[in-house]
Amino acid sequence: MGKTAVVALGGNAITRGGQAGTHAEQAENARGMADAVRRMRAAGWTVVLVHGNGPQVGNLAVQQLAGAAEVPEQPLFVLGAMTEGQLGSLLTLALAGVAEPVCVVTHVVVDPADPAFSRPTKPIGPFLSEAEATRQARERGWTVGEDAGRGYRRMVASPAPLRINCSGPLMRLKSMRMRRRLPRTTQPPARSIRSCSASRYSCSPFSSATTWCGR
Repeated sequence: MGKTAVVALGGNAITRGGQAGTHAEQAENARGMADAVRRMRAAGWTVVLVHGNGPQVGNLAVQQLAGAAEVPEQPLFVLGAMTEGQLGSLLTLALAGVAEPVCVVTHVVVDPADPAFSRPTKPIGPFLSEAEATRQARERGWTVGEDAGRGYRRMVASPAPLRINCSGPLMRLKSMRMRRRLPRTTQPPARSIRSCSASRYSCSPFSSATTWCGR
């Protein structure tokens, strides 16, 4: 049986310190990741990428607030799904010529009674000065906190995952791609699998898109 590596790509690796988070910056960082994946595949590994989205979902939340007078603001878990699709597409495009990836948007089920909802600890969005963070907290009702000595950021809940809804299709996809080598195409396709649950969704490091790079 071939070797499989799960590679976690943090949101801060896609938008790095000192960067504004433009598409060009994120695409360039993603291309660096793709080169690392190419070397792993050359060494015989099948690669599964999972990613965070802290800077990206926080920036999108700022855009939502800025446009709220013109169009309805969407809840945070929806912004999480939007950035999952965005980053899944970004990574899929970066891997063109390296692999034929499949991008899966995952939904994670959590407990609505998880105490993490009352103690937000997950930093998202841009870094702020202490004065600006205090103003944002006062005006917008945010929880803010210092992040690793680099400044202040908005904090949101990060409850423990109970299960990933699409784990069954993911395992079937893994089995299928290990049994046969899919033909390469000029433009790697991106496919999304979405599932629903009555339980609360989480904007956590575990509710991330998965990009499967079969051998």
